[in-house]
Amino acid sequence: MPNHIHSIIIIKQPVGAALRGRLSINMGLKLNNISNKNRISDGGPSQGPSLAKLSLPDIVCRFKSLTTKCYIDGVKNNNWQPFNKHLWQRSYYDHIIRSNKSLKRIREYISGNPVNWKQDIDNLINL
Repeated sequence: MPNHIHSIIIIKQPVGAALRGRLSINMGLKLNNISNKNRISDGGPSQGPSLAKLSLPDIVCRFKSLTTKCYIDGVKNNNWQPFNKHLWQRSYYDHIIRSNKSLKRIREYISGNPVNWKQDIDNLINL
């Protein structure tokens, strides 16, 4: 979809532990390969917390910050179309997947979602 993304972030934790996650994004790119200066910390001594110690809001915030920075670089260096004010909306929708059946259904929804763009009210071609 040109106007939003879907992602499944898997958070592994022992029972009773604080909610922490590991960034696992499959978008055809690896975040740590975009550029060394934009790389998400791998938890080295002077680099801050490791990904395993980040909460879901931390992961989403870092993802939005990194992608915004990369897009701004593309606007400056590659003549990409600039965005107005914000690249991302302020919040996000999250849902806890509690079963393999639910995971399968959500994966199918995500993979089939781009077909729905033709009917989306935000698709300017439909105006």
